[in-house]
Amino acid sequence: MTSMFSSLSSIISQQGDTLSRIEDDVVQAGLEVDAGAAEIGKTYERTKGNRGIIVKVFGVLIFLVVIFKFY
Repeated sequence: MTSMFSSLSSIISQQGDTLSRIEDDVVQAGLEVDAGAAEIGKTYERTKGNRGIIVKVFGVLIFLVVIFKFY
């Protein structure tokens, strides 16, 4: 009977350690997701100002392709 309780205590302790590691990993993953979202926001803000220039460059490229295709 004592060995059964000792085994049960050992299993519960191991599960507690595993649960603690899982919880730490989930917290770390949440921090990484937040950092990734912040980086995406920064990238969006950087490219948002260049959108007009990008559209103009693609417009000129399309115009040149059309001219060379039919010339």
